[in-house]
Parts: sequence; structure tokens; C-alpha cells
Amino acid sequence: MTASHDTEGDRFMISLDDSRAIAATLAGLADPIRLQILQLLLPGPLCVGDLARNLKLPMVNTSHHLKVMRRAGILEHVKQGRLVMYSVSQKVYSAGTPKLPNGLLKVGFWELHLGKPAAATNVRASGTASDGGRSGKAAASP
Repeated sequence: MTASHDTEGDRFMISLDDSRAIAATLAGLADPIRLQILQLLLPGPLCVGDLARNLKLPMVNTSHHLKVMRRAGILEHVKQGRLVMYSVSQKVYSAGTPKLPNGLLKVGFWELHLGKPAAATNVRASGTASDGGRSGKAAASP
């Protein structure tokens, strides 16, 4: 990231290219559903079906949001058999530490603390990639 300073040294401005990259990342988060997806994925990867069930959205709508977030560099995906598992990109997310147990999202020079909201609900995962998501036994909570 590059920045220019004014003559007095108390202000700075990042480059236009860096500004565009940060704006693209923020645009990838600029939707309430995408923020919910981010919260659902913080504890670990989920497939589209699990995300759609938790969000109570059709899979096609969920897939659209995931695509926007992937293009913004917020999410990564790995194909495991017939399932595609989505997770928060390590480029933008740093897992929790004792001081910040829920982690930190890095957007340009901003660092956003991602804490568990007071009105959080439990998340259901239908299964693991190894059983094709059919067991219904796995459960995770944010």
C-alpha cells in the first residue's frame, strides 16, 4: 500500500489503485446478507447448501452473494467431491487471539474487530464433505 503525505506530515492519502482495491473489498461486504455470510464462515468452512439453509435463502441467491465475495477477495473456495466449501480468505482475515477471540478483518489499512453479536443464533451444518453433507450430525456455532 502506498501513501503520500502533505507538507506538514499530519495527513496522508493512499494511492488511487489502493483506494480502488479497498473500495472493491468494502463493496463485497456492503450487503446485510454478505455480512451474515461472513459471520457464518468465521468459525470454519461451510458449503453453499448449509449457508442457504442458515440464511433461509434459495441456493441461487446464496451463490450470487458468494460469487461477489469471492471476486472481492473476501472468500476462498475448495471443491471437495461434489461440494464446494467456502471459507474466509486468510488474506483478509486473521483468526482469533486471546485479546481478540473472534478475529480481525483487514480491509486496506482498517482492521475491523469481528465479535459475536448479542443476538447470535446457532448455526446448523448438514454434514461434512466426506459424507456429502447427508448425515445432518455436524453442528457449529459462531
